[in-house]
Amino acid sequence: MVNILTKGIPTDKRSVLRRIEDLLPQIEDGLAKGYSHAVMHAELPALGINISLPYYHRVLHKLRAERQLAKNKLESGLNPTREQTPRPQAQQGSTANALDSTSAFSEGCRDAIGTIVTESEEPKRFRWNGQDVLTRDFSKF
Repeated sequence: MVNILTKGIPTDKRSVLRRIEDLLPQIEDGLAKGYSHAVMHAELPALGINISLPYYHRVLHKLRAERQLAKNKLESGLNPTREQTPRPQAQQGSTANALDSTSAFSEGCRDAIGTIVTESEEPKRFRWNGQDVLTRDFSKF
């Protein structure tokens, strides 16, 4: 299928990670045949990918981790393109583990549930006196 949005855009405009992802089978094959990572990295500029060797190693590590994660999801029967979120227990039909709010508080606290204490609407008076600062002994701090 042709992607209409990316049609006509050169492949070198894609991220380095995704371009190396396309080359990953060839890189893995070269490594299996005995070539070193340095040799594989040295061939990347010919393909228009100019990255450092440490970045090459980080990209390979990330791609291998993505591949392993997708493989684990396929083996466990999950769809790799969509995360499965667990449903809360209340939706699963189990009411045995439902939280009873009356038992969550001790007996003495039940009267305080749902009460909000507010102070008066009148603003507090400013109680600081400048003379206190002038006479205070700051040598004890």
